[in-house]
Amino acid sequence: MATTNQFGKWALSAGVSCALLASVVADSADASTIGYWRFGDNPNEPGSLVADSGPNELDLALAGGAPLPTQVTLPATGPGSAFPQAVPLTQDSNTQAASFDGGGYFSLSDTSDFEITNQMTIEAYVNRSSMVGTRFLAAHNTTSGNNRSWFFGVTNAGQLRFGSSADGVGSTNQNSTFASEDTLEAGKDYYVAAVYNAGTVTFWVQNLTDDGELASSVVTGYEASLYDADSTFLIGNWNNGSATSWEGLIDEVRLSNTALNENQLLAVPEPASLALLGAGGLLVLTRRKRRGQTTA
Repeated sequence: MATTNQFGKWALSAGVSCALLASVVADSADASTIGYWRFGDNPNEPGSLVADSGPNELDLALAGGAPLPTQVTLPATGPGSAFPQAVPLTQDSNTQAASFDGGGYFSLSDTSDFEITNQMTIEAYVNRSSMVGTRFLAAHNTTSGNNRSWFFGVTNAGQLRFGSSADGVGSTNQNSTFASEDTLEAGKDYYVAAVYNAGTVTFWVQNLTDDGELASSVVTGYEASLYDADSTFLIGNWNNGSATSWEGLIDEVRLSNTALNENQLLAVPEPASLALLGAGGLLVLTRRKRRGQTTA
């Protein structure tokens, strides 16, 4: 008799292996997660605007003046509609985001979890409703009391900006150097990230509205370490009440205490290692199928 269904069996095996590897990659990134704020898609606290989905349960508080951030359901069209309904790396459902109108923001009192030294990654999905001024996505930075550490924002020219301080007093603030096609525009959805690694920042951006590719920009010249500030952690602001609060949408904010590589970022739909495994699995499948066509 001819051997049957060998291809199907090996296809299933390869699929399980690929899924397992994807899980390992995601778990590896999760191990370095300080906080992961999803603004409504937390499975442990469904519908919660302030809940932390990360391992440290660092729930946020609403702060600043009116109007305070609100929770919105991602629409079918318009701002937020290109945010993925499933987070590419983890495949977690994504249906809600936080909406800002230049007033309030989120805050969290300083804890030992924010003792970042020489590596970190901050990433999110964003949409700016206007390009007036530099607006800040997240920060552990207060100018008063010599408590600067780091901040991450978007300039009025659509470049990403990261600031770092080694002593809490002075700081180095620099922008990404993306080409015009990768700079942010008002009303469009983007994935953005800044990966700080001992004085070098790798910026990442992907235009989700126009199905753009994930692009990077490497900027050197930052301090080799970050100051352990006592300031509050903020999302949607950088200095507890400055006039630079976010306007638009922020979603899926994840802060990590390591310099994540490209394959560990939330935006990556399929890690390179997973693709290689898939290619290797396909080769094995082809060989097995040919062997399975022999008769006994």
